[in-house]
Amino acid sequence: MVVTRVASGLGVAVLFPLALVLGLWMFLTVGRSARRGFVSARERFHSEKSSRPADTVLCMDNAKLISPEPPLVLLDVDGVINDVEAMMALRLADDQAAAADQWDVDVVESDGMKLAIPHHMGELVRALTAETEVWWCTTWRQRANDDIAAHLGIEALPVIDDGSEKRTTEWKTDAARELVAEALAAGRLVAWIEDFGAHRPDLEGVIYVDTTDYGHLRWSDLSALTEALQ
Repeated sequence: MVVTRVASGLGVAVLFPLALVLGLWMFLTVGRSARRGFVSARERFHSEKSSRPADTVLCMDNAKLISPEPPLVLLDVDGVINDVEAMMALRLADDQAAAADQWDVDVVESDGMKLAIPHHMGELVRALTAETEVWWCTTWRQRANDDIAAHLGIEALPVIDDGSEKRTTEWKTDAARELVAEALAAGRLVAWIEDFGAHRPDLEGVIYVDTTDYGHLRWSDLSALTEALQ
């Protein structure tokens, strides 16, 4: 009995430190792997947020236009202009300025709220407004023409507004329905840029550009829109 207890005690004395060493090794190994995975994900994210490719242009010269009027584009803010993923990261960061540099965004304050607007967004939106008729279709409503428009370097845009303070996407569909129907009836092409997620509107004949996967509008989205319009 005494021999058994001694042996058992020795076993615990030997195995316990070994278990601690093994656990520490696994923690460090998994931690390094996780950090490498995070860095790789962030590198892939930044590759999608790169500056305007040299061959990316928005040209409506050959667009399938029945009407001489330019295409109609409905443009959202949050999840399109405002990079919601970057904004969430900035809120958790100890140093917001450093985090903004890492995410390639400018922090813009408007109406008591902060937005994370990617560096490329001004040039992108200006290219869009130069070739199409852009309307704000956002819960920011008229406020989008204040600090947001000024930061993007564009003039005030017409606004889809139902006069309410509703925050869900359903109000946009109802409020835009008449404008969209008139444009389509006149032979104009209509596109809607929004982070739709699972809530795709029921407006037939509209080209939908969904920014949900990346949380912001990219040059590649503009290229896809151009191809759809040709």
